[in-house]
Amino acid sequence: MINLRIALALEKINQELHNKEEILSAFKDICLNFGFEYFALTIFHGINDIKEKIFTYNTYPEKWTKYIVEEKQYLNSPILMFLKRANSSFSWHTTSFPNLTPAQQNFMNVTSDFGVKWGETIPLIPHEEYHGFITISNSPSLHPEVLYIIQYIANICVDKIALLFGDKRSKFLSPRECEILMLKLEGLAIKQICDHLNLSISTINFHLKNIREKLDAHSTEQALVKFATMQRSSSNK
Repeated sequence: MINLRIALALEKINQELHNKEEILSAFKDICLNFGFEYFALTIFHGINDIKEKIFTYNTYPEKWTKYIVEEKQYLNSPILMFLKRANSSFSWHTTSFPNLTPAQQNFMNVTSDFGVKWGETIPLIPHEEYHGFITISNSPSLHPEVLYIIQYIANICVDKIALLFGDKRSKFLSPRECEILMLKLEGLAIKQICDHLNLSISTINFHLKNIREKLDAHSTEQALVKFATMQRSSSNK
């Protein structure tokens, strides 16, 4: 699934990039290598109440982007309304949403007129202050492994972009924290994780403490459940 060019772009994202243009350039390179013509990486303020759009990067037609962003038509998007209730990725078509309001129906009609017919929307790991997701449009059914890779990379990008917006206490999970959680999900004990990652027990415990805070979990077990829910978004197809 991962060719050399994608691997190089991922390595670039994991480096200390200092501006969002570098981050997004590397992310776009990965998406294009997967054959995605239209995609959007978006960060909203808040998790359950999508009102204030913080940042979006997309490859949709310029007029459609202007319609969505400058006129704040994203507030009429049934895709975003569904996203508020979803904890895993979901497929949609411009004709697949029932019981739309006139404003929502007009939004989907305009979307279709601009050539955006269907898509896959992937929620990212929850954040206390931000909600991120990526939407990939007009692409064939995505392999679960591709969904997992894109979700993982998008989480890294959103984390870095959030820091650029001044959130020095970003609650997004770091790649190291994700790695520790994956090992915990595989059943490894803390001592085994220490040996695997060549880290001390105190360092692992420090990461676990940060993970619990970021996922608003009262225990490591609860954090694992929340993390596993997000991971299933790439395999529950």
